[in-house]
Amino acid sequence: VLEVELSPRQALRCDLLLKLAQVYQQHLQIAESAVETYEEMFELRPHDSGAIHGLQTLFATGQIQYRIADILKPIYMARQEWRPLYDQNYQLINSMELGDQRQDAILEIASIAHEQLGEVHTALWWYGEGFKENPLEDQCRSHLHELATAHGYHDQLLLIYTEGRAHLQEVERLCEISYHIADLYVNHYQE
Repeated sequence: VLEVELSPRQALRCDLLLKLAQVYQQHLQIAESAVETYEEMFELRPHDSGAIHGLQTLFATGQIQYRIADILKPIYMARQEWRPLYDQNYQLINSMELGDQRQDAILEIASIAHEQLGEVHTALWWYGEGFKENPLEDQCRSHLHELATAHGYHDQLLLIYTEGRAHLQEVERLCEISYHIADLYVNHYQE
């Protein structure tokens, strides 16, 4: 990430904005004003570490997490800071209701775990959670199946399919999952 060279006046303004944001955050406890001030800092000094730390601290308190996440996510991605992005997404998922937004978040966190952090087991767990929460949605199931079979997690895949199937009532999807279970038995458990 390129650092922008600031004039002395701009640097002073940045320092003062940081102090103002800290006053809003720590002394006045006005999270919204603190976030707005950090955003103003980013206009002068993109990816300022003091502002990032302030936003991370605010995020950890549970205040306006979605707004803060929207600010930090592109910064983490630009800096390729995958662990903080994963941790941030983890916190957001825990506060989400079941539904499409949660499914999308699960797909994203599983992808980060697998592709950026190299944590196959963690990615499998997330894909499994997504499938069990909504067995009718196919993205989590297909990623789960592909990853599990590629890395030899057949037992875990079988357990997840069995658990997901127990929550299904749609006959066509029930048959499809039963087919995948049978396929696992035929291809990986016959001697």
